[in-house]
Amino acid sequence: MKTPKLLLLLSFVALHLDAQAAASSLSQILFSSNRSGAWRLWLVNADGTELKQVTKQDTDDQDVDPMFSPDGKSVLFTSTRAGKTGVWRMSFDGSKPERLCDGDQAEWSPEGKRIALRRNERILTRDLAGGTEKTVSPEDWPHCSVRPGARRQITCFRRAVGEWQRDLHRAGGRRQAGEGL
Repeated sequence: MKTPKLLLLLSFVALHLDAQAAASSLSQILFSSNRSGAWRLWLVNADGTELKQVTKQDTDDQDVDPMFSPDGKSVLFTSTRAGKTGVWRMSFDGSKPERLCDGDQAEWSPEGKRIALRRNERILTRDLAGGTEKTVSPEDWPHCSVRPGARRQITCFRRAVGEWQRDLHRAGGRRQAGEGL
């Protein structure tokens, strides 16, 4: 894997903190819960008041992994709507849901024009305007995902010589070598 691709991916992974900052500035928390039956997205004020269900449908589809956009106006989430797991975007209030692509665990780029997502255990970036995608996870590490809460980091796994190995990829070209698990 070329270093520029890895650095691009790692810069996208940092968006987790940017999305949290947008949520904090609005003093609201967006989360997924099955309190109404199927998993749906919910919004609550940071002080615990005004709990509101954001996604509502009459099917058993699941809505999880919500992420505020950097400007706080949109939300990315994973849903099983339409019979297949995909990345969706909607307005902050739950209106205008739109399926973007197959995949899950999506996160916004800092400027909100691109996303990073997981599909078939690979990390990809997607340009929202044109739909162009790039695979940015290492070829020789087949099981990758964004580490929740980890700044600029993805975790990849592979099975080698009878044991599972883990590899952490970080910004700035730093890398922790694979570790046996």
